[in-house]
Amino acid sequence: MQRERNRSKTVPQSNSTQPSYPCPYCTRVANTAHGFRKHLAGLTRYGGHEMTDNEIALTFLKLESGNVNQTTVPNISNTTSRLAQPVKSSTLKSAELSDTSAKQSKEISIPAVQPSSISEIKEPKLDEFNEFFKELLSSLARNKEIPKYQFERRIDTILEMFLPDYLSKKFGGEAEFVVPEFPIKKNINNQSNNVDFLFYLKRPFAAIDQWLLCELKTDDDSINHEQIQLYSRAKARGMKAMLNDLTYIRNASIKKDKYDILVNRLKTFAPDKPIEIIYFVLSNKDLSGLRTQYPEIEFIGVEELNAYEPVRFPEVWKLFRELIIKN
Repeated sequence: MQRERNRSKTVPQSNSTQPSYPCPYCTRVANTAHGFRKHLAGLTRYGGHEMTDNEIALTFLKLESGNVNQTTVPNISNTTSRLAQPVKSSTLKSAELSDTSAKQSKEISIPAVQPSSISEIKEPKLDEFNEFFKELLSSLARNKEIPKYQFERRIDTILEMFLPDYLSKKFGGEAEFVVPEFPIKKNINNQSNNVDFLFYLKRPFAAIDQWLLCELKTDDDSINHEQIQLYSRAKARGMKAMLNDLTYIRNASIKKDKYDILVNRLKTFAPDKPIEIIYFVLSNKDLSGLRTQYPEIEFIGVEELNAYEPVRFPEVWKLFRELIIKN
């Protein structure tokens, strides 16, 4: 008799109030809200439906409204092509969860998405981006005169967005950005000096294509005559020779994989084209002396850049010109 009493104590009491989450798209039932969310977001090969956050939230709304009849996965995402077609129930049944995956889907818990959260999803405000960019450029301009502040390294990516259009208009043709920090081998060893930008200019009709090695300078004192001579020698040697030099630079580097990526980018362009050296000088320096001393190099100063009007992002360029170039 005592044994019977003990046995009755070990029988777990059923919790009739415990919620369950039947999937309206297949036959699975999750014990927790997070398990249900994980099932909806999971990969189809593991029995999930690969749904986005918005789609999951709408599914929770469907459950709350009492509409839990089995149906196909809705196509409500405009940006995710993988949800373009409804998932058939037969496909879902064939992709059964493993025992481990099934346990995980039941164990994980997360609060259910409330209906109000859907209305709280907002698009980023354009004014916020404008204000951020203006503050960014203002900060760059303020810190320009601080010692050791690498001003050129901070603005070169922004300028890079406009240079293809500028170079295309100036030299005629279509300038394509190739790589930043193109390495030019030193004569004494396998180290390199890096030119800021490398472009390839595709010329129309019978004109010859060109490589454009572009250097950015924002300080009068940073125009180095030794560097100019290095670039002049590179121009005389030609791109084929510099591409061969990359083998020596790569072999001496511990980051060979990055040089492999560089070489692969360069392979899509004709190596046997002439080189043009271009200096963009964003300072008030008088360039007449440099142009006389180095006629083989194109020096582009503030006056020319101020006159440039881009087709793309004209308002961004206007702000960049006012805060960076003229400053």
